[in-house]
Amino acid sequence: MKTKLLRSVIIVCMSAIMLCGCTKKNETVIDTQTSEEKDADDGGMNAINPWHECSQKEAKDIAPRLFKAPDGATNISWSMMDAKDDAQPMVQMSFDLSGTSFNAREQLVGKEDITDISGMYYDWQLTDKVKLANWGEGNMTGEVHAFNGDDEDAQLILWFDIETGAAYSLSATGPDLDGLDIQAVAEQMYDPSNEEDIPDSEDYDENEHVYLDISGCDTFTQIIDKKLTEGMGYVNTDIGDTNVLMVTSYVYDNNAGENDPFWAAIDAEIYYYDEDGSIRCMGYVTSGGTAYPLAIANGKLYVGNNHGMAKYIADPDLGLVLIDDEAWVEYDSDGKETYYHRSDTKGSLGDENGVVKDDSIMNSYFDEYFGADVLYFDKIVKN
Repeated sequence: MKTKLLRSVIIVCMSAIMLCGCTKKNETVIDTQTSEEKDADDGGMNAINPWHECSQKEAKDIAPRLFKAPDGATNISWSMMDAKDDAQPMVQMSFDLSGTSFNAREQLVGKEDITDISGMYYDWQLTDKVKLANWGEGNMTGEVHAFNGDDEDAQLILWFDIETGAAYSLSATGPDLDGLDIQAVAEQMYDPSNEEDIPDSEDYDENEHVYLDISGCDTFTQIIDKKLTEGMGYVNTDIGDTNVLMVTSYVYDNNAGENDPFWAAIDAEIYYYDEDGSIRCMGYVTSGGTAYPLAIANGKLYVGNNHGMAKYIADPDLGLVLIDDEAWVEYDSDGKETYYHRSDTKGSLGDENGVVKDDSIMNSYFDEYFGADVLYFDKIVKN
């Protein structure tokens, strides 16, 4: 965590910039709007404002570890930009605090590093690496940026949650931001009450997972009717040539902001009929979070996280789901990457330790995944 001394240094540097006046206004590009927002402001025939009002609950439905307004905030408003192309929906909260207007955003980006989703384009005069208190148990890294202009100042902090794949931004603009500690504001926005709502891959460790008791069930329909409880979900689909019933303990709306929810899942037990017609469990799979809903392409089940992607196939003869291909990355204490590949059905594409030369295999699997069909689960709702 950065000390108060570092924050004081940031404030002193900003004050020095103000006194020096080293950047002229006409040399700075300032653009706080997305291209879609600009089109809307132009008033063209095809202009569509991508932002629409939403409730905090609607924002929370699509944003894991959603921020909260800091104590003392006023004029709080929520809005959302719906999913477009390959981009996930983005949520936004605007508020005023101590006479300054702020804008906070969150979006699932599925990358492994800090991503700027703020929509701001300033010629930043100060950039610093920080660690945010509260977020990630005090280990979440971020970047603070500052700009001082003739008529307007700006500050921005960006951070990234590697567990959920969510990018965050908090920005502020005003005629005089000298003394503003935007990192402190971001730290106040952490909401611990969200933790209980976040499906975490660690919560679904296969070695600790308790399987559904399907005793007395002779058909998939009986499992659904007799064994599934409120909030659980299921999908009857094919993995390759094998018809399976996938059952999850938790579904979430992967299409938040639209009228009809799209219930997706990050984990599932997989059942099939053996050659005698009896129901058997082939295994259990789990992804790394809501940024990676279970999906199918080319007869294979894709299960991923921020560090890799696996492709599963169903083997009814063995009664198992097997990893046909998996590629991932590991980091050493210095942050150096090592890339791997393995397979349950064929030899590794790497050396004797499974090490491959670069990230090309892993990236190709991610490309396949983002073109795959996310599985829609029927949600159990009891009357």
